[in-house]
Amino acid sequence: MAVNYGTQGIPSPSRNYASAFLHKHPAIAAKHRLLFLGRVHPKKAPDLLLLALADLQRQRLWDPQTMVLVMAGPADGAYAEQLRRLAASLGIAASIHWTGMLQGDDKWGAFQAADAFVLPSHQENFGIAVAEALSCSTPVLIFHAVNIAAEIAADGSGLVEADTHQGIRSLLQRWLALSPEARSAMAAKARHCYETRYQITVASTSITRAIYTALLQRRLMEQ
Repeated sequence: MAVNYGTQGIPSPSRNYASAFLHKHPAIAAKHRLLFLGRVHPKKAPDLLLLALADLQRQRLWDPQTMVLVMAGPADGAYAEQLRRLAASLGIAASIHWTGMLQGDDKWGAFQAADAFVLPSHQENFGIAVAEALSCSTPVLIFHAVNIAAEIAADGSGLVEADTHQGIRSLLQRWLALSPEARSAMAAKARHCYETRYQITVASTSITRAIYTALLQRRLMEQ
């Protein structure tokens, strides 16, 4: 029997965490925001994200005057510095806003303020940040390598592509091509996906059911 993954989502879905977050980051308050939140590590493929962003900027599908990629994660390591240099060499430094690691209300504010959450990871057993984004009614843009990708695609709560340079570019292109109405519909589906699949109470019920079924099967075999 399958057991659902689960995590605690946003503490109060009706509370506005975004305003305080944007007050701390006024430079991005008036822009459309995509959010990367997590470890700044090669496994998460932020380099592919920057390369794809540069492609879109050259194609004039990404306007640094009105759009920004929010990079929320430890920004003081050697790999983060490599990414900063890569962004500068690609001419997209103005399209990226580094916040450093976010926790608590700041994290929830970043999720709420984002038009979409992007996680181009090469491998995730679950992807807690994906479920947290869904709990904030934030659509997710992820790779098939995230193990819950099939569920995300089935629920229409995000977009999914292969974990390649072309894959992340396609994710961004598909997202930017969506109408405001389509994005709003996806946001509603995001929250519903969290509530029905990844809310911690759903996961607890799933685990309890699996244990009960296993014990019942064992008892039947012993009779």
